[in-house]
Amino acid sequence: MFALTGLALPDVTSLFASVIPIILASLGGLLSFALPRAVQIPRYLKVLILLYQDAAPDSQTRKYVTGAVLILGGILAFMAHSFVPFTGVPIIGTVTTPIALLICFVVILTTLDVITQLNEPYLENAKAIYPDDMQKMQDDLLTMI
Repeated sequence: MFALTGLALPDVTSLFASVIPIILASLGGLLSFALPRAVQIPRYLKVLILLYQDAAPDSQTRKYVTGAVLILGGILAFMAHSFVPFTGVPIIGTVTTPIALLICFVVILTTLDVITQLNEPYLENAKAIYPDDMQKMQDDLLTMI
């Protein structure tokens, strides 16, 4: 008997065997979303640094909105990781923990995408104000690809 659920081991095995095609299909979609955006993490970090270094009077609201979106993204990432069941069970956790981490990573990347899209007009202005920094950022991205 499997101690935690009261199911026999063949029942648990057949349950996971029936779920594996669904997991593989969803993992392909998550990976296709996460891999192109994972390369842009240095850009996201530089955008956040530029946003918080701005000392203009109208930038305070942008900083508060960005901070609120980051906090919300952190809470959603925790919830997404907690959503996947059995991550703490030793044998089953080896399968479910990478799935939970991938879902969490997708939520984090989506949060950073939202922050970049919300601040796109500011970043266009930053290209005019900080042309060297923005060019270095674009060069970094091109060397990583």
